[in-house]
Amino acid sequence: MRATVMYGAGDVRVENRPDPKIQQPADAIVRIVLSCVCGSDLWPYASMPATGTGRPMGHEFLGVDYAASCPGATIGQGLAVRGEEVAGARAAIDSWLRRTGLR
Repeated sequence: MRATVMYGAGDVRVENRPDPKIQQPADAIVRIVLSCVCGSDLWPYASMPATGTGRPMGHEFLGVDYAASCPGATIGQGLAVRGEEVAGARAAIDSWLRRTGLR
């Protein structure tokens, strides 16, 4: 999968990372359709010490549930899910959900 990773102040990269796997009974894998960077992701942009492993960024997204492990869960394959409020993109998200028939 593609991920945005911060390696230090001003060093942000988009790179390939291993595909996620279901590990716990309540886990779900979401295919991200729309995302943005939150202001809280930007705070370390000017001051984060360099690291060799990097720190994945981003927690605001719109996606489609790809796999869920919890039997009887209310989330299921094909269901639209939202990570957190995507700042400034609420109208675009609602429009996308309507166009795709998910809302």
